[in-house]
Amino acid sequence: MSAKVPVIAVDVSSNKTPRSTEKVESSYHMSPSWRFSRADTEHKDWSVLDSFNDVVEDPNDASGTAILHQFSKSIDHVLLDALKARESTTWGALATASGGRTRGTNSHHIPMHELIKSAQDRATQLGIVEDELFSLRLDGTHRVFGVLEDSVFNVIWFDRKHEICPPAKR
Repeated sequence: MSAKVPVIAVDVSSNKTPRSTEKVESSYHMSPSWRFSRADTEHKDWSVLDSFNDVVEDPNDASGTAILHQFSKSIDHVLLDALKARESTTWGALATASGGRTRGTNSHHIPMHELIKSAQDRATQLGIVEDELFSLRLDGTHRVFGVLEDSVFNVIWFDRKHEICPPAKR
């Protein structure tokens, strides 16, 4: 029996060298940044905006219904402070932090089908086509849901009651 010897069909050797090489960094080692262009500002429970109406009422109006000025809503200060505090860490540290009741990772991707039905419906209304969202844990009940693209977190919802994807009962 004769041994088969591979035949070289094309010579791919070259004396060319690259002029520059690109340093590819994983977003795992990068600090997070935030984008709000996809943020839901209309949902009554999950809006990223402050839930309080900032108004200045007329102190001379006995009925208490005369409004002198109503301010535009701003980003929820709890959300803003939490995101600012996380800018000095890396996505790797955020994604591997663990604890809580289940001892799993605190922040992780969640398939869309695991979200409550009303969140799935709202995602459809907002035109969200991703198969999963990233859940960023802020504390015991506060979560931020969004789409993670490289090191940029596209904020969609601020879940103040941990209801979009409640923890499994154990």
